[in-house]
Amino acid sequence: PQDMPEVKVTSDTIDVVEIIAEAKLIKSKNEIRRLLKQSAISVFEDADTQKQRIVASNTIEVPSCGLTLKIGKRKFLKVTRT
Repeated sequence: PQDMPEVKVTSDTIDVVEIIAEAKLIKSKNEIRRLLKQSAISVFEDADTQKQRIVASNTIEVPSCGLTLKIGKRKFLKVTRT
């Protein structure tokens, strides 16, 4: 999607729960943790290849080019590193 929200981070690792809560895409941190357990949060590291992987832990590394989180079926969050 072209109009997805964007979060800028300074570190190379992020806490998925905190980043999604900061962007206010999901109402509560408990719901974000539930989505993590259900494997409903995935990561697109490269927009060109459309490869995605399931987020298995609370922390993930952010590559220098950034990444896109897919939360559920219809919510996306772009994470860029500054």
